[in-house]
Amino acid sequence: MSNSNENWHAVETYKSLMQYGGTVLRFVLLVNGGAALALLTFLGNAVTKSGANLDFRWPMACYLIGVIIGGLATCTAYVTQLALFNEEMNRQNRFTSRSHTFWLNWTIAFAVLGILCFAVGSLIAVFKLTIA
Repeated sequence: MSNSNENWHAVETYKSLMQYGGTVLRFVLLVNGGAALALLTFLGNAVTKSGANLDFRWPMACYLIGVIIGGLATCTAYVTQLALFNEEMNRQNRFTSRSHTFWLNWTIAFAVLGILCFAVGSLIAVFKLTIA
């Protein structure tokens, strides 16, 4: 296999990874933000029609924490790319004194936590609806 062919494959793989990473971050922000909006809409409608006193503070807290974590993941993803760029250019930067893998690990951890926030919030909401 020629060197240019290997380089092409590496570049295309990197582009693919960047696309998937962005998709995961959008997913975390979209599902948590959407779930918070849907829950507020549901509660507003339920209280208006039936006067029910439904307590969905924990699911809402999970969704809002998920949005915050999604924002943190987006920030660490940016710093990951900045660190990688600086490593490639042999530059030092006060924000990226650590290697890009340090920031990448934080980004992955935040993304997983964001997905877990959505899952936990949804499970709590379903549980509360089944016993209400």
